[in-house]
Amino acid sequence: MAVEQTRAEQQAESFKLWIGGIDPAVTIEGRPDTIDAVIKYLADNDMYCISDFTGMEYPKNFDGQLKGGRHGLMLKIMAEVNKHNVADAQEQLAPVIGPESLLAMQSAVAAGSSQAIAALKANQQPSHVSINISERLKATTLENMAFDFLPAGSLTDWLATEAQKERAKGVLKPFIAVSIKKWVPSFVPHAADEDRHESMDEMSDPQARATQQLAQQLGAPVKREHSLSILPWVCGFMHAAQSYSAAGMWEFTACLAHQQNILQVALDSDEGGRRARLAVIYDKLVRAKWHNLAYDNRSRFDVNVASLSIDDKVLKQAEKEYDQQGTAQPPAKGSGKLGKTGKSKACFKCGEVGHIASDCTHSGGGKNYGGKGGGKRRRTE
Repeated sequence: MAVEQTRAEQQAESFKLWIGGIDPAVTIEGRPDTIDAVIKYLADNDMYCISDFTGMEYPKNFDGQLKGGRHGLMLKIMAEVNKHNVADAQEQLAPVIGPESLLAMQSAVAAGSSQAIAALKANQQPSHVSINISERLKATTLENMAFDFLPAGSLTDWLATEAQKERAKGVLKPFIAVSIKKWVPSFVPHAADEDRHESMDEMSDPQARATQQLAQQLGAPVKREHSLSILPWVCGFMHAAQSYSAAGMWEFTACLAHQQNILQVALDSDEGGRRARLAVIYDKLVRAKWHNLAYDNRSRFDVNVASLSIDDKVLKQAEKEYDQQGTAQPPAKGSGKLGKTGKSKACFKCGEVGHIASDCTHSGGGKNYGGKGGGKRRRTE
């Protein structure tokens, strides 16, 4: 019994030395904790020596999960094991496999790839490709994005400038909530072009905003806000997401998560008898809420985390606003620069109430307008 125990100990020690020699950066002397953790992991999966790895795939045939350096070491162990297994199989099977498969297998062995076994099996069964998408996407960037697909530099600069202004006020992680209309590309039909081309200075200048409010108090017409439909919003948001990310305010992956939530709200909107515009209203309200939370320096608030889920309270507010907009009266057809009162019976020519342009007596109008006393008749094309 004592002899068997000694042999088991010797086998364990030999196995440990072998693992400790796989990666020069992870040695028994330098990283004993990592080595011991991997050995325990293998023991939990009934792996005690090199021969136990035969036919095994990591992580498919292994229970549990390794992280960080332990996971990396395990990958290198499997690459080493597969290299040995393929080298042995190559000698046995070389006469019966095709030259192309043999060449691929030899290349895999020479590279020490963990996919070497796949090169051997390619000649015998259909291949199945498995991609670790999380690892592969780490190399994905927007570096070679065509210029036409990038947002306007002035918008990105303005966004970063506004964030810097809030930092000067003591806001640690500012988040600026601004209309997505600004980023809608020119090729997208837009219901409110003047909003998209509004001056950046006017948007951020307190004096300009105060002047506008005073003008409204003195009776100037209030510009009606136009909501985007869902498709222009998507086009605009993809550009806005790039600006937010470039300004260091909102991670691009979090922006994509928010966009998916917006599309989900749009798809579910018909359940309450509403339309996809509900999602655009929700986006406006939830980003305004994030701005307030960031401005208040809420320690637990992180826009990149908040973007991952739909805020039910804000969604209810969006539904209420949507319903209110649905019951609001549309502006009268006769209102405009000349129709000052905004009532349907205002004269198109003089703006007075009580008559229409064909009955107007100002400047040759009225019944004679366009006749003997009115000169030439106006043409509309």
